Amino acid sequence: MIKRAQGLSLDMVIGMLILLVVAMVVINLFIKTIKRGEEASQFSWEFQFKEKCEQLCQDYKSTGSIEFCKTRVQDVLPNYDFDWNDNNIKREKIKVGLWEVCEDAIYCFHIDTSCKDILTMEKCRELLCQELLEKYKYYNASANRWMCNYTLANNTLTKIVVPGSCSLPSEKFENWWMSRFNESRCAGVPCPA
Repeated sequence: MIKRAQGLSLDMVIGMLILLVVAMVVINLFIKTIKRGEEASQFSWEFQFKEKCEQLCQDYKSTGSIEFCKTRVQDVLPNYDFDWNDNNIKREKIKVGLWEVCEDAIYCFHIDTSCKDILTMEKCRELLCQELLEKYKYYNASANRWMCNYTLANNTLTKIVVPGSCSLPSEKFENWWMSRFNESRCAGVPCPA
């Protein structure tokens, strides 16, 4: 009788070990599935942003619309959590293309689209300035000509294209925003007649 009780205990222990192994395998599969879902989610929002930028690029080619130059990731995806590289550090400085940018200031002109050679940052700056100078143009009767308010254009430009909340390089040649969009960036663009 004693041997039989010990045999049942051994059977129970083996059964428990098998259940434990099965449970560990199921938990591991569950964790892998969740991670794949998060990766797919990141790919999905990144893909959505790139698709929207590509659409805006095509709009520029067909209609001349410059929304491409104004659009950043959170304009397209309001629930974007500012973690482009998915490392759980939000709003940090990351490398996108040739420039270090803040994750909360990634614009269409930063990413690879079919407009990358047409709508560069420099071209976007020029087009945005032209649009703003047209908006802030006025007729000066004493000079008998149209003039532009460059101060308003520059101030508006720095609100349309923002550097983000991270700390970008302090050297102008390393900082995309300082070298293209900071302060008097419309100064070299002629006032439209």
